Amino acid sequence: MRGSRTAPRAARTAGLLASSLVVLGVAGEAKGTASLAIERMLYAAGRCDHLIVAGQDRTAACRPRILNATFKNGHLGFTFLFGVRSLTFDGYGPDQVKLAPNNVRQPITTVLYLDGHDALRGAPATAMPANGSCAYANPFLGKPARIVCTTTTRGLGVFAGSFTTDGAAPREIPTR
Repeated sequence: MRGSRTAPRAARTAGLLASSLVVLGVAGEAKGTASLAIERMLYAAGRCDHLIVAGQDRTAACRPRILNATFKNGHLGFTFLFGVRSLTFDGYGPDQVKLAPNNVRQPITTVLYLDGHDALRGAPATAMPANGSCAYANPFLGKPARIVCTTTTRGLGVFAGSFTTDGAAPREIPTR
């Protein structure tokens, strides 16, 4: 991470998502898995191309960074940040479908919405059953990679996001 200003920003980003990440683990636990522990969390910079939250366009507020968390229970999530809020697309990693040598489609079964102000008061993320997927390219190849997620939920409609990394390899955020 470049400069002294970037590291604190990444730490704040990780802090904002703490509640969301715990809920991801809980969603996995409800499906019969036992571990809530984060195995790995990555941060990538780039451009948020598009963000739809419950059918509403939130692209203007979307931040130029995305998080990817992998849990010991097999779940993984892509988290889009917008303002002080986050939207995570969660799925079970072993269900991934390899589309090409460096491209994957991840089925998504849960969408998590977290308002940072609510999280500071101890409120958890809102988890909604979803039906969709995230397709993404390998971000470690030294060129921009695209992440495209689209899901539908009952009652709240469409949640979608697309993000293009800046081509730099994602950086790991310490989880301990």
